[in-house]
Amino acid sequence: DGTLVDVRFRHYQAYADALGDLGVEPLGPGAYWSRRRAGAGTFEIVSGLPGQIYSRFTAMWSERVESARYLALDRLFPGVRQMLATFAADYELLLLTLRWNRDGLLDELRAIGLDGAFSAVISPGAGEERKKSVLVSGRDFGDRAWVVGDSEADVQLASDIGAEFVGITCGVRSPAFLRQAGAVRLVDSPAALVGAVGHVTAVRS
Repeated sequence: DGTLVDVRFRHYQAYADALGDLGVEPLGPGAYWSRRRAGAGTFEIVSGLPGQIYSRFTAMWSERVESARYLALDRLFPGVRQMLATFAADYELLLLTLRWNRDGLLDELRAIGLDGAFSAVISPGAGEERKKSVLVSGRDFGDRAWVVGDSEADVQLASDIGAEFVGITCGVRSPAFLRQAGAVRLVDSPAALVGAVGHVTAVRS
């Protein structure tokens, strides 16, 4: 999500609306995203709610955050199309996500004009383990593979499959959190990715 599209409005609005419907005052956007960027998940942020309200919130948020109404709040980061077109000349592009609503995912890719950008779109099916390395098990990535991501799960994926990792800091997690998770190479935008990958590749050639 946070690698290609700005999800801040969607995630926060689903959170605020669900709490509002339950009669609970939400954090402001700044406070919410400060905690998310520092490593907290949405469910962790509301973990102090009474048990029944917490259970209702998690169900409401999970249902809403990938629904068409909230997906419409996403915005493509500047430079994404150019970045993908540049990489497509030298790499096979795979989109790997833990989103559960595959139809919503594919609809969003069509809506933002990226439905033809990837050779495969990989997401968990019903009952599948929600771990990225499991979803790509059995694939041979060769010795030039890169994982581009914005979370600790992406850092772990790169380690699991023996790929290089570069993190985007405009996504869900902060630069400090990504470094703590083990990321070495960080860029602040999709547009900066091309230079980061090209520089490392050239140095190793």
